[in-house]
Amino acid sequence: MTTKRYSVLLGHHPTGNTEPGTLVLDLASSHPETLAFQVFSTRGRGALLYQGETWAERRDPPGSYPLCPSGYEILRFDTNRESTDSFSFFTVVADEILAGAKALRRSKPRPKPATKFADDETWTCACCGLRVMSRGSDNPGWKGVQMSPSSPVYTYYCTKPKCVEARDQAIDQAKINWGYEDTSDAPPENDPPPEGPVEHQAPMGILTNRR
Repeated sequence: MTTKRYSVLLGHHPTGNTEPGTLVLDLASSHPETLAFQVFSTRGRGALLYQGETWAERRDPPGSYPLCPSGYEILRFDTNRESTDSFSFFTVVADEILAGAKALRRSKPRPKPATKFADDETWTCACCGLRVMSRGSDNPGWKGVQMSPSSPVYTYYCTKPKCVEARDQAIDQAKINWGYEDTSDAPPENDPPPEGPVEHQAPMGILTNRR
């Protein structure tokens, strides 16, 4: 599950009125460390009242918010990394919200740590699937084919005979994609015989350095 929903109560300054709402926690936030949250009104409107991202969730002391009704707890969402901005609300299910946020955080995908080869480009043979580093001495004879002028991606082939044959076929197809005429099977053209009498020229001499 990527979202969790809870009933909350919002306090409004300076009127002192409270409004029931529905809190929605979501995994789809812009940082690996955060959760997205939205609060919708449940007083017949269904309007979006608040939204943001929470870096941490915690209880506030009972006396820190004078509008808190009896039997409710105060929960605070830190809306930035330094905990200088926050969003607070009242709820009777504080334990469920904190446990649900913790469970969502545990299930959120984490970025994979970069390896020492993360910045190195790799080549994969399009025929046999062999992978090598583009920088190094393990790829001599490899050829790359740009199959289309609209795509900057090169298709690579290694030096195995079967792969070389597949590479030649890819080159023929690339010529067509690029707008070149495919003349691989065309017969050789013979020059037409010259018109009129043929003029015979004396053979040219050989230039030497002799004096």
